[in-house]
Amino acid sequence: MKRALGYLLLGFLISVLMLTVMNVNEFGEHSIGVGEHYLDEGLEESGATNLVTNIVLDYRGYDTLGEVTVLFTATTGVAALFWREKHGRKEKE
Repeated sequence: MKRALGYLLLGFLISVLMLTVMNVNEFGEHSIGVGEHYLDEGLEESGATNLVTNIVLDYRGYDTLGEVTVLFTATTGVAALFWREKHGRKEKE
């Protein structure tokens, strides 16, 4: 009984995987028109003169802020580790 249930589950997972792979777009084919919207309407919506800067700062601003926060936190952590190893922890007297 357990073996039959295992085969049934395996067959279901393989079917889902096959359906997913069959519905993937061809390379270069887009199913979402977000990129085209950025190119067509980006400069008019923001008033920026540079389209790349517009996309990074206007449309992807929160994403960029998150990436900068992660980089700052990682850099601060590494610097703290190096500082601690160089100076060591001093005991109170």
